This record gives sequence, structure tokens and C-alpha cells, in this order.
Amino acid sequence: MAQFHCDVCHCVLEAGRDIRYVVRLEVFPALDPVEESDAVDDRDYLMEVDDSLSALAPFDLNEPDDDLYQELQFTLCPECRQRLAKNPLGAAIPRTFEFSEN
Repeated sequence: MAQFHCDVCHCVLEAGRDIRYVVRLEVFPALDPVEESDAVDDRDYLMEVDDSLSALAPFDLNEPDDDLYQELQFTLCPECRQRLAKNPLGAAIPRTFEFSEN
């Protein structure tokens, strides 16, 4: 029988017996739209494309760049999935203090 491991707590999850969850995470830069001016545009677009391609020449285009796009996948057990659902970004949860009313 196939086995999986939780990527957080590393417990063993038996295929067909234990419930497991798959989490997919996609990270990419947010590109804001460029504001176009009302002026007549006399730009040479072909020259701009050529300049952009020339700037990329030293880079290996077949090698993924984690700064541009990253896709990750994790396997979680039910307990770790529940913790992730409560605090998906892992932010520190502020402590709350309860004071008596005197």
C-alpha cells in the first residue's frame, strides 16, 4: 500500500486508509496596469521588444526563476490542515488577556 508523509509533522499517511490533503501554492508578482497617456505615441515597439530580448540573453530561459513564478504542492494530515486553515500565513497570533471587572 502506498504511503505519504505530512510535509509539516512528517506523520505517515496510508493511501486508502488515512485522509490526506493537498495544498497548492502559487506565487507570482502582481503586475499593475500601465497608465497610457493621451499623447500620440511615437514609440518604436519593435525596438523595445528587441532591447528586452537582448537584455534576457545572458539568462537561461529554460531554468525557472523563483522571483517570477513559483508553484508549490504540499501533503498535509488532517491536524496540520486544520492549523493551516486557522492561520494560513503563519502570522503570530496576538495574545489576549482577560481582566476581571473590579
